[in-house]
Amino acid sequence: PRGAAAEKVEQACHPVELRGEELEKYQILVSSNVGSAVLHGDIIREWQAHIVALQEIKCDPAQLVGQFWECKEKGWLWTAGEALRRKDRQKRNAGGPEGDIGCGGTAIMTKDPIPQTRVRPKDDDERELFDTGRWCASEIPIALATRMMLLHNFYGVAGNSLAKRRENERWLRILLDILKKAGKLIPVVCCMDANVGIDQHDLLQNFMRVHGFREAAHLHHSKGGEPPQPTYALNSKFGEDGVNRTRPDTILFNDCAAQMFRGLELLSSCLLYTSDAAD
Repeated sequence: PRGAAAEKVEQACHPVELRGEELEKYQILVSSNVGSAVLHGDIIREWQAHIVALQEIKCDPAQLVGQFWECKEKGWLWTAGEALRRKDRQKRNAGGPEGDIGCGGTAIMTKDPIPQTRVRPKDDDERELFDTGRWCASEIPIALATRMMLLHNFYGVAGNSLAKRRENERWLRILLDILKKAGKLIPVVCCMDANVGIDQHDLLQNFMRVHGFREAAHLHHSKGGEPPQPTYALNSKFGEDGVNRTRPDTILFNDCAAQMFRGLELLSSCLLYTSDAAD
């Protein structure tokens, strides 16, 4: 159903144009729901960026290993959350030779020579979230390697059923607790496709207000940029109440990281689903 979106990803070889003077001062972070790292990996690895956070990579264990080596050949370092497990091939609508991979998966890529160190789960809740494949995190050097940034990457549970919404709420609460534990003295950034309406979600809004996190879209607007733009099809009904909730995707910055923020560019060619894709 997202074929049109896939075509847009294929067209987006260079989502960010890096200018020489900015390469020395800023790092370019790209966050995107890519639908499949296997299908779109050749294009993603051509993106001109320093750091890439991918949601919905849809990789089983063998595919994760394959992505690691393909990234290494192109000068990228790759870490990912837990691999997805394929469903029983005998089930109805199972796809591929070994069944349907389903939706999910997260990964972080850094362009060589920028290293990254995987953040390991520290308690049972974090381990359970990691095991879903919906969260991964890395420590990445910034400011000429004089500081470390904590980069988190999250993909929420899609669906409007009560069970799906409760599951997504559970994982969001664990994620936000992880972000809170990091403290305020180090830069913390979280890329996410939350699969909820960001502006209307009380849990996220209360967390940002209490713990000093700000969205990239609002930071950009505060610096004279355009107001927050939709990250989903304009004619979609994102939310069971029929409200056009068009911003399920976001990048959060704590106060420390927000001081280093330069700007945001939303690229419809690789981040916005078309009307055909939203059916």
